[in-house]
Amino acid sequence: MLEVVFSDSVAGAMRIAFAHKNSVGSAAAASFINIINLPLALSVGTINEAGIGPEREKAISLLMGTFPSMAFQAVNGILNTAHKSYDMLVEQVQKGEPIRVWVSREPDTVCGLYWLMEQLLPLGLEKLDVTLVELPEWERTPDGCIVRHTGWGEIEPYRFGKMALLGKKLPADYLLSLANHWKELQQENASLRAVLNGKLVSVPDSLYDIFILRELEKQEDEFNEAQLVGQVLGKYQLGIGDGWIALRLEQFIRDGLLIPVTAPEPDAPVYNRILKKIKK
Repeated sequence: MLEVVFSDSVAGAMRIAFAHKNSVGSAAAASFINIINLPLALSVGTINEAGIGPEREKAISLLMGTFPSMAFQAVNGILNTAHKSYDMLVEQVQKGEPIRVWVSREPDTVCGLYWLMEQLLPLGLEKLDVTLVELPEWERTPDGCIVRHTGWGEIEPYRFGKMALLGKKLPADYLLSLANHWKELQQENASLRAVLNGKLVSVPDSLYDIFILRELEKQEDEFNEAQLVGQVLGKYQLGIGDGWIALRLEQFIRDGLLIPVTAPEPDAPVYNRILKKIKK
């Protein structure tokens, strides 16, 4: 069984799960080769190219640009991981190896599933053995509290085995519908995608601005940008990363809504600074 995930953090959790007696499948016999990690951030950037090409590198570079000191190394690491994982996936699938795809409410994981089915289309989707594990939107804890989930990174590694039992086999006609939907999104070729009312759709870059602006209104005239980014991500659970929020704040600066007061330290993210509101 190949475990397909779409982020480095979830891949790391999966490795820990493999070493645990309650991990995914038969953990005792599992090795790192079982993990297929495709951290391609496919909800962001144009998608009209085939495979993992220059446009994907451009999109990942844009997101990682929020960490200038490590961006080049990080982008190369992400792309190398994705290429190696994808090549391994194709090789194993052609040998009849089943795959289990882990998807959550995060747009990157949903995009990853659709993209993957479109990529595997030439192999014959009717030949594939695909299981989908969807992260429950909420759970009730032993003490009766309701906990809402956004991404697999919120789940303790030792629980992955139990979560794997939620997996459902996907029929070939459903896989085809995912592949065809990705083709439609490729034709639209928007720079952002999101899951709205349960459907993966192309959306304007400004989709999340309402949440950023809502928190921005609560800030003093001069405020810590990093704290604002954290407040947006923590409060609204949008399933997106700090990179996109930082990029939108950069757009606010270009639009004349904000101005930097201080500069970030050399090894810090670009949003580790003080911003000032511009009154109009």
